[in-house]
Amino acid sequence: WRVGAFSNTLRRCGGKMVDALQCFDVLEDAMVSSPKVMPSRKVFMSGIDETSIAGDILADYADGHSGFPLRLSMDMDVPGWVDHDTTSIVMSISGDSGHALAVCREAASRGGQLVCITPEGAIAEQCQQLGGLWVPIGEAPDVPMAIMSVLGKTASIIQSTGACDAVDGIRRCLPQVRTWAESDMGDMSVIAEFIRGRIPAFYSTSDIHAASKMWRQAISSVTGRPAFYGDLPEFDHNELVGWSDPNAHSPDLRMVVLRGSVSSKLVDSIVGFMLEVLDENGRDVATVDLGDGDPVTLDLRAFAACVAVVNEMGGSID
Repeated sequence: WRVGAFSNTLRRCGGKMVDALQCFDVLEDAMVSSPKVMPSRKVFMSGIDETSIAGDILADYADGHSGFPLRLSMDMDVPGWVDHDTTSIVMSISGDSGHALAVCREAASRGGQLVCITPEGAIAEQCQQLGGLWVPIGEAPDVPMAIMSVLGKTASIIQSTGACDAVDGIRRCLPQVRTWAESDMGDMSVIAEFIRGRIPAFYSTSDIHAASKMWRQAISSVTGRPAFYGDLPEFDHNELVGWSDPNAHSPDLRMVVLRGSVSSKLVDSIVGFMLEVLDENGRDVATVDLGDGDPVTLDLRAFAACVAVVNEMGGSID
């Protein structure tokens, strides 16, 4: 989410709010409509704009379902391990990013499969000139739907390489995610009011890295104000002390913890103790309970909750 991306979306849509369930419809359609590629031993993902959210969700899922790490690059560097046995997936919502064009050229020079998931534009044209596969995402009516389209198409490509069962994993969890979004999510207006006019920092456990990142990008876009994010338990002692210190900026700072079930009892205990320490020091902390589930379930629930908060805050966008 670029700064102003949501305000532009609301203007284009006549002020109509984004609906998470419609986004999930787009996700399901994208998984069905995407082409398949040849199997490969490795997968490299590159996404610099809003598409990085889709890449991070898949990276979170692959940590427990792939024989090798699946990571997203957000710069122009192509890792040295990318070679002729690698499928390189370059994602872009803009369709003409100079960074993405440079990554395309370098990835293609390594000899593996090149896939570009992007609207019509310079990237699509260059991809085809390089002998790659262009997977169009079309003209999405809003940023969240575009992200879900990229997520579905990328998951389909990754599953067809044999790297992991990304599509199957998303399909398994979507009914639970839809039910949670409709019935169990809770009142996100409370979170919207908690961070309105403030400087928020969003934290999630490291197994759902995408969750805090998507919230930071979306809320900063809506408000035009700084926002931050981080992983737990990488929330180290110095940062904890900083949050506990009643400094001059304290009234403007708000912390939101996106919390779901984790496989590690140690991590769960660390997060619990952290919240206790902050409470003892008078720090206002809001918690969004994402419930039980694997990382992709929790990430998609975090997406739905994020869209709900954005809708609550959207009325202030001119």
